[in-house]
Amino acid sequence: MHCQVSNLRARGQDFLSISKTYYINLRERLKSSPVKVAEDLDTVSEHVFGVTCKKMF
Repeated sequence: MHCQVSNLRARGQDFLSISKTYYINLRERLKSSPVKVAEDLDTVSEHVFGVTCKKMF
């Protein structure tokens, strides 16, 4: 994932930062939700590098 993000940044892709608070709140909301997330949220929050695409090209 890191190489993909680096390559996209080099080509001018903008990203938004995702705060750790987002993942803390997400865990709290999921406790009372019927939705079950298969991915480990610790892994997602640490290895996604806290970025989300801001624009598409």
